[in-house]
Amino acid sequence: MTTTAPIRLSVLDVGVFQLSVQLAPRAEALGYDRYWISEHHGERAITNPTLLVPVIAGLTETIRVGTAGILLRFQSALAVAENFRMLTRLFPGRIDLGLARAPAGSPAQTVALSDGRIGDYSPEDHDTKVTDVQGILCGRLPSQHPLRGERIDPPLTTAGPPALWVHSTSPNGASLAAKLGSHYSFHDHYNAEYGPRSVRRYVDEFRPSPELAAPHWSVCVAGYCGEDEADVQAAKTERFDGLPTGRHTILGTIDHWREQLAALSDAYETRDIVVQTLGGKYDLEHQVGSLARIAEAARSLS
Repeated sequence: MTTTAPIRLSVLDVGVFQLSVQLAPRAEALGYDRYWISEHHGERAITNPTLLVPVIAGLTETIRVGTAGILLRFQSALAVAENFRMLTRLFPGRIDLGLARAPAGSPAQTVALSDGRIGDYSPEDHDTKVTDVQGILCGRLPSQHPLRGERIDPPLTTAGPPALWVHSTSPNGASLAAKLGSHYSFHDHYNAEYGPRSVRRYVDEFRPSPELAAPHWSVCVAGYCGEDEADVQAAKTERFDGLPTGRHTILGTIDHWREQLAALSDAYETRDIVVQTLGGKYDLEHQVGSLARIAEAARSLS
């Protein structure tokens, strides 16, 4: 992709609450576009991103805040839609609703979060539930839907619904996002093999919706940008904490990140790149320093 458009960076936070509320305002000050909070269970991470979204939105002024994503198998479509309608009224034009299909940290937790129900949550189940969320959220339920004609609170405002994002690691999620006319984000650090193929499917199959006229997608990677090689080596040996091991777990200095960001932008044909923060062993200043250096690397590519 040959373009001089600036790279737009966002944060995917999989950290702990105490760091998140301090990191988000710093990310905003560094010029990051979005601050997304991931849902994880049993991994010393954030278990309910919906609760944290209004906290972080209230601590910041302009950065978009959202989830990446809510594990929809454990939530009702109606509850999710109602919650995010409320968040959009509180912070109009700043809320993103990202949905994902992943299970919890262990089979036992997955069953417990499902109220003891044992059974598969298929891609078809997920597609139906995401479609329901969109229909309730945007007031476009089909005529035969049980909730058609029911009052959904709070009502939509002129600001409209939050931006709906489908997060995935496979072409299945890409097809769903395309069918719904929603935004799409591919998590390269979990399953790089399917990345560009998934994005191409999303673009080829995209159907415009009232909320999104043309396809809009991002790619998410994990990593750390060190001050120097010694800092990078320390990250690998002393402070490395649970980063995924996919192709784009990026550990390096600004020069290395500059090369990787350019390669990602070309491979995925996007200037919208999301950076996953590190695990709990990294303190605030390490995370802020890393995000600042990644931002510097991105600016040099504009």
